[in-house]
Amino acid sequence: GSNPLNADDDVIKKNIEKIVIEGITFGFDKTNITKESEAILSNVLKTLETYINVQVEISGHTDSKGTKKYNQLLSERRAKTVADWLVKHGITSDRLFPVGYGMDKPLVPNTTKENRQKNRRCGIKQID
Repeated sequence: GSNPLNADDDVIKKNIEKIVIEGITFGFDKTNITKESEAILSNVLKTLETYINVQVEISGHTDSKGTKKYNQLLSERRAKTVADWLVKHGITSDRLFPVGYGMDKPLVPNTTKENRQKNRRCGIKQID
């Protein structure tokens, strides 16, 4: 299918090419799953239920506010929160690899409030 977030339009293959999900965002200094992020995670859940052998890295990220050490821990907690959500909904933990990148991999420069919001996120990608 054409929508990587919609497992219902996927064509079943023995090996899928790639899964990369962005858009799981967080408030400032927060680790809770927002309503918007939960909608994305519901689609991720369907995809992981369809492709039962896929393992994914869950990458946590922060903006540049705060210390490097604090942001590293916050990013790890964000990744773990997403992993815990998926486990709670039936995905086995041995398929999930949460990792924190702190503020080291911004999507955009941390120069505005809007950009900092974009950098407070988790991504999910298939492990090769």
